[in-house]
Amino acid sequence: MTDDIKIGWHTIIDTTGTGYGMIGSELYNSFVDVGATMVSHTGFDWDVSVCVSPPRSILIGREKKREDIIFHTMFEAFPMPPEWPHVLNRAGLVWVPSQFVYDLFEQSGVKTPMFKVGYAVNKDLYGFVEREIHDDKPFKVLAWGDGLMSRKNLLHTMKTYMRANLPNATLEVKVTDGIKPQGTITWNGNVRDDITIHSEEWRRVDLIKWLQGGDVGIYLSGGEGYGLMPQEAMATGLPMIVANNTGMKEYLTPQNALLVDCLSHEKCESMSAVFNMELFVTKPNYDQAIDHLRWAYNNRETLLDMGTQGYRDATNTTWEEVALEALYHIREYAKTL
Repeated sequence: MTDDIKIGWHTIIDTTGTGYGMIGSELYNSFVDVGATMVSHTGFDWDVSVCVSPPRSILIGREKKREDIIFHTMFEAFPMPPEWPHVLNRAGLVWVPSQFVYDLFEQSGVKTPMFKVGYAVNKDLYGFVEREIHDDKPFKVLAWGDGLMSRKNLLHTMKTYMRANLPNATLEVKVTDGIKPQGTITWNGNVRDDITIHSEEWRRVDLIKWLQGGDVGIYLSGGEGYGLMPQEAMATGLPMIVANNTGMKEYLTPQNALLVDCLSHEKCESMSAVFNMELFVTKPNYDQAIDHLRWAYNNRETLLDMGTQGYRDATNTTWEEVALEALYHIREYAKTL
């Protein structure tokens, strides 16, 4: 088979512009941009078919092995759902975005050949903003995720901010699940007017503008297959306090972010409910996160330098380069068919 392979493309639909849907769209467009021959969803003449989704058996069918199927997928907790290795082992090739996922899959019994290629950030979309030190308005802390009680640990993030007790600061929390707590947020009996929760639907341009307006971001997720959200924030120059775990280790360094150690694990109630089994994620050191937040507040010049370094590291790879690297692996595999 020549390099002019025809690639079918399947991804789940995600109307929020996040997750597999957004990643599948970015990757597809980048494959087109670098000249890959793509077969539309109505076509049937593919050589290989790339599936960007959880490993769904319906995409493979009843066959014992589908050599033409390439699954791009990930998982954020452990153990891996027991059905997943069975489905992935019926595919021809597995594409993972991080070493964490690679190791998790391998330890969970995935025998299908795998390759690792991560993600990028469009720096023209997530534009860098030169931030300034200011004393005339509050120090703005940003946090975001799917929900207050998920593995993103937003509720603990709010407690971290309140325990840091910064004298002139605000916390803005963006949730995507549409659920907003009822009533006023209080802490130790005191009303917290300095905390705002945004639960309305935003376009991506609104989220980017919000990220560009912050002084520091805090992302204490217990686990990420890759962790594109903090990387996108870093691409705007937003200095970040980030849990140093799982897929996010692909791009985090002590020079580009304030890293929070994760030395223990805890049950993830939200994921356990979804998969009907006990699933565990890493537990960030919240006391260290408090220290990092206080340090960020008191060392703003150094914090700005860290934000600039974060921007450089977050944008040192393009989606087109990601597509070219993945396309190399796919073409090499297709030669064996």
